[in-house]
Amino acid sequence: MDSGNTVFYIVATIIIAHFVAGFVFLVRKLSGPVAEESVEEAGQEPPEAKTEAENRRG
Repeated sequence: MDSGNTVFYIVATIIIAHFVAGFVFLVRKLSGPVAEESVEEAGQEPPEAKTEAENRRG
């Protein structure tokens, strides 16, 4: 019965893809914050420029 092997390969592929996505996420999180130049180039204010009222709202 080849269908048993097919299910196994599908499940194994999903598990491996999940691990790869997790490692990519960790590398991006651990690489550090985004430089301020790239934030300013995108036309957004850096987080420090928010007022206290904006910070309380979220």
